[in-house]
Amino acid sequence: MQRNVVLPIVGGILLLSHRHNKTTDITLVSPSASVSAAPSPATSASASASASPSTKPTSSASPSKSGAPTTSHVPTPTPHPTRAPSSVNCSNASDAKYCSKQDGMVIAGGKYTAAPRNPAATSYPDAATITMHSTIRKPDKSSASIGDQAGSIHVDVTVENKTSKTFHFPQREIVFEIMKDGQHYDTLTTNGAAFDMAPGTKMTGTFDRPITSDGTYTWQAKTWYYVK
Repeated sequence: MQRNVVLPIVGGILLLSHRHNKTTDITLVSPSASVSAAPSPATSASASASASPSTKPTSSASPSKSGAPTTSHVPTPTPHPTRAPSSVNCSNASDAKYCSKQDGMVIAGGKYTAAPRNPAATSYPDAATITMHSTIRKPDKSSASIGDQAGSIHVDVTVENKTSKTFHFPQREIVFEIMKDGQHYDTLTTNGAAFDMAPGTKMTGTFDRPITSDGTYTWQAKTWYYVK
């Protein structure tokens, strides 16, 4: 009698889902003014892969001379050391790659007398590209020019992976620091869960801060991550 034997072929498909992270408004309150920081991190990735079936059984245990099976010990990986973005010192050469370039403005007599320069983005090997674009606004939040009454600053920060590496962010955080006449003035921060930034993806943060008193103001954005 003839028998037909059917051998199953096992295939595997791995899908990474597309995620869209909605913008989250974060309201911070300081003694001098109300401040809002609105992060809009955007990360997306998709990939598919197929796994070939294995025709031979495998086992992690091998019999010993006594007949009792022995198992191999897999060591637990050591966690990667992490830092809070607030600990980054942009004045140190070793931390500079985690920071945007500095920008600023001047207010005198309640009016803008110097505007932001919007310097070029940072550029370091195997590091994220950090861009900061700043505009000044009148008290009614419309765009201001030199000589207009001071109202606030509006700053968009982009952290983008233009490398072939993957960056891990223990915190989805951008820290925005403002100085006045060389002294700390205010700090705004976006918050979110940890994530991997694949090549070609980015996260953004938007910061608005009322500033009306005379002085020389500078600001800078920073974050922290490591290469996986």
